[in-house]
Amino acid sequence: MLAKSRATGTVASTIAETALAEAEQTFASIDRQLASLEAERDGIAISLSLLGSEDRYSDRCAWARERARDFLESTQRRPDKAASRVRDIDDQLTDLAAAHREAREVLQHWRSKRTSELAISLQPKQRAAVVRIAAALSELSAAVSECREGNRQLARCAPLPTSLYLPDVGGELSFFADLSDHRSVAGNWIKRVQQLGILPK
Repeated sequence: MLAKSRATGTVASTIAETALAEAEQTFASIDRQLASLEAERDGIAISLSLLGSEDRYSDRCAWARERARDFLESTQRRPDKAASRVRDIDDQLTDLAAAHREAREVLQHWRSKRTSELAISLQPKQRAAVVRIAAALSELSAAVSECREGNRQLARCAPLPTSLYLPDVGGELSFFADLSDHRSVAGNWIKRVQQLGILPK
């Protein structure tokens, strides 16, 4: 049963990987088409605007001439055809924009699905690490408590509550490793992983 489950998971992962790769290729192809058409449209539009500009050869229009250099000659020769091409490109861009949105949604779907599959496959490794961390924190918390117990005993029994001969070396760690205190870093961490269902409560 376990072998069958693993095999099924492998097949599902392969399907998701294949679908993701296809979605990425489709999106990239449409993206390139959009970029190419937008560049052509901008180039022709700038060329047309330069035709009616008195200072089109001035330094102020140098950037525009550079952007439109591949289209200037054809635009000057047939401005009516250039204007018609801009309209055609606008129609194509409208259609491609819809395809681009759809391709992005498909890509996001398969990215999410594949990411979820990989995350689920890594859960056992994470859970094992969390168990080890919890055990280490439990041992550290117990050691800190034991270390501080001597100071508490001194405070209860001695004429003075503290002594240089028995410094409180566990005080700082109690803010981190005291599992009995939900405000400590360790206590908060344990509570969080329990709420996430990684550790039993």
